[in-house]
Amino acid sequence: RRAPFVCNEGRCTGADGIMFDITKQIIAESEKRAMELQLHQTQRLETIGTLAGGIAHDFNNILTPIMGYAEMLKQMMPSGESTADYINEIWKASERAKNLVERILAFSRMEESHQAPLNLATIITEALKLVRPSIPSTIAISTDINENPGNVLADASQMHQVIVNLCTNAYHAMENTGGKLNIRLRSLSPDPALLKSLPALQDRPYLLLTISDTGSGMDNKTMERIFEPFFTTKPVNRGTGLGLSVVHGIIIQHKGVITVSSEPGRGSTFYIYLPLTHKKAPTVHANQSGMIETKGNSSILFVDDEPSTVKMMQSYLEQSGYTVTATTSALTALDMIRRQPDFFDLLITDLTMPEMTGLTLANKAHHVNPGLPVILMTGHGNNQKILQTKKHCGIETFLQKPVSFSILHRTIQEIMEGKSH
Repeated sequence: RRAPFVCNEGRCTGADGIMFDITKQIIAESEKRAMELQLHQTQRLETIGTLAGGIAHDFNNILTPIMGYAEMLKQMMPSGESTADYINEIWKASERAKNLVERILAFSRMEESHQAPLNLATIITEALKLVRPSIPSTIAISTDINENPGNVLADASQMHQVIVNLCTNAYHAMENTGGKLNIRLRSLSPDPALLKSLPALQDRPYLLLTISDTGSGMDNKTMERIFEPFFTTKPVNRGTGLGLSVVHGIIIQHKGVITVSSEPGRGSTFYIYLPLTHKKAPTVHANQSGMIETKGNSSILFVDDEPSTVKMMQSYLEQSGYTVTATTSALTALDMIRRQPDFFDLLITDLTMPEMTGLTLANKAHHVNPGLPVILMTGHGNNQKILQTKKHCGIETFLQKPVSFSILHRTIQEIMEGKSH
């Protein structure tokens, strides 16, 4: 008698053959390959994000003295002077560069996010009012939005950016042919199948925002790269390739998940899952600050490892009436505080420095003089670690580089007024 055998090609020959159904095995292997691809893409994006964040940090350090000196020159120069126009152009270009860095930081998930409970349906309505005039009548917009789907913990401006960006991308995909843009918002609780296919999802209620188009669609190779910064299929003058990477960074920062499905010639659909929160939207109070800026008279210790930033900041703060001691060395700054614990009224320090971080400097200074307030300046915008150690280091606030002088001066005033009370 011949030994039994298995044929993997779906056919069996021979009288004593045995056939097995391997459908489940094939499906399992296919799902495994899909999950491995998704994991590989996530790891690649995280690596690119780390690189992008480092570049953005260095670029912010370069922008800080450029914008600082431009702002000082604007204040010194009469508005009628032709030189003032040149300075304004420098300022405008610097602002564009600053906005570009903010978009890179958003992708790298290092940008500060002011998250609060909000109704996403309201944000969608506002975003569509902005987008609709720029979309030709050949593209129809249909919505299926639950007006009260529950709140999400999110940054309203960033959610607005996500919606506008995805709608603009959809419009570009249908620009030549026309089509239909569909926006849908609903709540859902992921079933086991969805949790298995998207491991980043948790077993909890979510809001699902779906934005789809009937445009040109994408192949698999394109879909693998669409969330990478500076990757774009658009012509040279139609985009930087940062749009979808920023969207991806924002959604991940909000503990959400974003996926896409597409086929060439059959359009694309983006699925955004955002966790629901039971918190209610806070009551908004009118801003009553209305502070009139005055000359300062405090003694400030300023620390930054960038000599150009130190020189610029010292010049501005001294022009504003402050007594300023500035250094590029965190160790020197700490030695000054130890030798004269009560001499300085405020410490302003950079976060990332070679000898010690601004957090470490603030912590050591706090042990010498617990009453010394600290302003931490950072080119990263990642405030999670800062918030965790804020109470132990005397850190009053943190400012994102490059910071405008009006914000810096107002912040110093507020801290000094609070200290005097």
